[in-house]
Amino acid sequence: MTESLLHVAQYHEDIPVIDLHYFSNIQSALDELETHLFLFSSEHTYCRIIHGIGSGAMAQAVHDVLKKNPLVLEWMEEETGGSCIVRF
Repeated sequence: MTESLLHVAQYHEDIPVIDLHYFSNIQSALDELETHLFLFSSEHTYCRIIHGIGSGAMAQAVHDVLKKNPLVLEWMEEETGGSCIVRF
């Protein structure tokens, strides 16, 4: 049931986005991610994180943060592989 909610959420036009794929420094991107997760979780049920594809290092770092962050109830990689949907 929850997986289908994540699938539906990805098609909402008003879902907030955290775009990290412009960061060249992973730690700076993760700092930005943590800040926005905190801000978005108080006002939204879902958000999209764009981490890009590249070498996969940024995606792996983002996934590691999502696994540990207590605000994140669940997350799902989108089909493109360059982004994921998060549920708070």
